[in-house]
Amino acid sequence: MPDDPKARWRRWEIEHQAAVEALRKAEEGYQRVIAGSAFLSAGEDPSPVEVQHDALNRLEEARRHLDEVRQARPAGGG
Repeated sequence: MPDDPKARWRRWEIEHQAAVEALRKAEEGYQRVIAGSAFLSAGEDPSPVEVQHDALNRLEEARRHLDEVRQARPAGGG
């Protein structure tokens, strides 16, 4: 049985919404790290810079995933 275009579109919508939500959460986490790192000392392990770098990497990964999902958008959907 061929893949139903409406079902394919709905699956993409669900994946897209999940990717948008993951990006939103990564952005919130990054903002919390930036705000909280003002209270960390440079001698702590991990250092504030390492914590910020990790949070930025998670943010970038979420952004890349959303870009990938958007590129896989079915033609003529919706």
